[in-house]
Amino acid sequence: MANNRKDQKSRALWLDPVDPLSAEDIKRLGDMGIEPMPVITIDDLKRAISIASLAVIRLVKDASLLEEVQEMMKGFRHVVPIVCRVDRRNFEIGIDAMRIGAGHVIPVDEWSPEVWQGPIDSIATCQADQKQDFIFVDPTSKKL
Repeated sequence: MANNRKDQKSRALWLDPVDPLSAEDIKRLGDMGIEPMPVITIDDLKRAISIASLAVIRLVKDASLLEEVQEMMKGFRHVVPIVCRVDRRNFEIGIDAMRIGAGHVIPVDEWSPEVWQGPIDSIATCQADQKQDFIFVDPTSKKL
């Protein structure tokens, strides 16, 4: 299943107001099955929200950016798992992010596949939850 995931990458809204993704970072994420969609403008954010299967947000001073993205997702009716990246020295921001609704909090300098496996697994879980089963029955059965 891991090889299939690498072939079919999950798109991730990537919002980092501090550091742009380097080519090495993009490769690391790609090797884990994540295709980052860097967000710079509000239009980028709107476009990315509508097609992303994961949101990765870097929090610097507080969790307000997370709340803003969550509100936009609700407006688009496209809610996906959220990963917040925080500096190791600002652990309390990560705790706030979890309280607000982030599924995962990862240190900004962490790139190991083991740490990113949780967020990657949450994509599959979220997609499975969103699938709808249709049951077709005859008119007589519907009355029951």
